[in-house]
Amino acid sequence: MGLGEHRDRSPHRLSGGEKQRVAIAAMLAMRPQVLVLDEPTANLDPAGKSSVFNVLLRLARERQVAIVIATQEIERAARYADRIVVLHEGRVARDGPPAAVFAAAAQLMEWGLSVPEMVELAARLAGPIPAFAGMGRAYSTLRRALRGRRDIARPPAPRAAAPEPAPSADKPQIVIENLAFAYPDGAAALRGVDLAVSRGEFLALVGPNGSGKTTLAKHLNGLLKPTDGRVLVDGRDTRRLRVAELAQTVGYVFQNPDHQIFASTVEEEIAFGLRLQGLAAEQTAERVAAAVAQFRLADQRDLPPAVLGGGERRLVALAAVMATQPQILILDEPTGGLDRRGHQELMDAVGAYHRAGHTVILIAHDMRLVAEHATRAVVMLDGRVLFDGAPVELFARRDVLRRARLAAPPVVRLAQRLERAGLPRGIVSIDQFAAAWASGAGAAP
Repeated sequence: MGLGEHRDRSPHRLSGGEKQRVAIAAMLAMRPQVLVLDEPTANLDPAGKSSVFNVLLRLARERQVAIVIATQEIERAARYADRIVVLHEGRVARDGPPAAVFAAAAQLMEWGLSVPEMVELAARLAGPIPAFAGMGRAYSTLRRALRGRRDIARPPAPRAAAPEPAPSADKPQIVIENLAFAYPDGAAALRGVDLAVSRGEFLALVGPNGSGKTTLAKHLNGLLKPTDGRVLVDGRDTRRLRVAELAQTVGYVFQNPDHQIFASTVEEEIAFGLRLQGLAAEQTAERVAAAVAQFRLADQRDLPPAVLGGGERRLVALAAVMATQPQILILDEPTGGLDRRGHQELMDAVGAYHRAGHTVILIAHDMRLVAEHATRAVVMLDGRVLFDGAPVELFARRDVLRRARLAAPPVVRLAQRLERAGLPRGIVSIDQFAAAWASGAGAAP
């Protein structure tokens, strides 16, 4: 599991993804006949996800271990699994090999389930490529259709439904200067980070597990204090502020919602932060009602968060933070374990919050999430900033992606290969690809 360098460290000092690999390694060491895993790759970087699935594939092939995975990691499930069982409303709705199951992509998406990105693209283009075509077949088919065409429009902005707020031209909202941090065991997590974030940006922090993303983010709300250097939020030095003071400005949604949820009911969880802010009872009730409606939590309002599913607890955690209306919203792997519908609802809420002028900082391994939502991507590696620029620029930097163990989304890689055939440059989403295709690439002249 690639844990050799960490074998003498406390698991409590590892990143979320590294802890997940430790848990999987502990199960593998028992050499079971049947191995059941629940979202085993939810917090792993792309290389880590592939590593886990490769290990599981070897166990199945070489040791005849039966592997059962409950997952929303549909891209790799489609690539590695012999059989996919789709559950819908408590019943088996589909059961078969991946190609057969994803032939019903439209139905699966209508149910709110995720499908592989190339399958979704095939459904959107409605014809040129088969539903379960691989990258090579999709490329050759679309290249033939594109040959001789030069009338394809430039792709629209990823979020054309509403204009993106321009980052403020005023002084940066967040300034990080030569930030270094080491944990008590001496492990250096940050090594001289310099970064400025303008008001109204949507910034993605990406990089492999253990690269320093979460450690950096926890300096913004005062959960961690610099070993060296400093962090300024609205001109205030976080070393001199309590977490409660910074919470008025910086809202933080943890990677694991159970690390912040504690109230006896969903309603109480959402109301807690509002009461700490000193809001009147009437205003608190209004904001709680709005949050419950926005995240469709009416049926769960009076339930203990502990009895909810993992995806529902994520929504509760986000609802509780957003209800306090912080100027800066930090999200650590917010969509892990969510199905397509939950993912869409969560990111719609975050997108609306950003368009209202708030700053959003997203920690993510999901490069599709970064491509479709972020306006800026910062790549962390070994506690340092490796890259800082627009997502489309990042996806063109194969050297950076390789060093950081990242990968551009499948649709981005396909679009890049088709640029020589006439597809416009800069496509980073299925929406952009479909719009460009509809503008004139649908058939050969």
